[in-house]
Amino acid sequence: MNSANFYIGVDEMGRGPLAGALYVCACGTFDLKTLPKPTKTLPIRDSKKLSEKQHEEWWGVLNTKKKNGELFIEYSAITPKTIDSKGISYSTRHGATESVTKVLKKTDISSGVITISLDGSLYVDIVSLEKRFPRCVFHTKTIVKGDETVKIISFASIYGKVMRDRYMVKLDKEYPQYGLKKHKGYGTKEHIKAIQKYGPSKMHRKLFLRNILHSE
Repeated sequence: MNSANFYIGVDEMGRGPLAGALYVCACGTFDLKTLPKPTKTLPIRDSKKLSEKQHEEWWGVLNTKKKNGELFIEYSAITPKTIDSKGISYSTRHGATESVTKVLKKTDISSGVITISLDGSLYVDIVSLEKRFPRCVFHTKTIVKGDETVKIISFASIYGKVMRDRYMVKLDKEYPQYGLKKHKGYGTKEHIKAIQKYGPSKMHRKLFLRNILHSE
């Protein structure tokens, strides 16, 4: 396929946690009509409002369509080290740009119109994308609560959340003292007490811990 219209939804997972990587996921398709349909037991909404069982069910549906070539889904994981050195704004923009790039590389588009819908306050580096894909025309729009109202963003949100949650469960085995499996790195009372007791690990975002460590 040389030239085509292509649609991408982008969302981030784990912007606010005190520990673990920031994930940014992009979901792309040539035809929005082929996106999976919701059901009564499996609705489409902001991933935070779905149960863990619904997350896993949706992930299975989306992954099957990815394997079949109907959807193109990729994500980027931005490390705590990068977040500490570059800041969260850079990290989210970089992650979004890299995820979109990965999706486009999986397609055989040489030219066309690429419409990118992003959730909340997300942005991509258009200059970088235009350099990598000079024959493509990019249209971007950032949509408040897009993960609730735009289906392709919702799917990026759901897929990325499952991948980040699985990653946090693995981290929990390496750092069991912090309870990462339970709170996924967010700043719960339990997590803050553990940080103050054991100190931060290399997977903690030091940038986010200054007030906590100084409030002991």
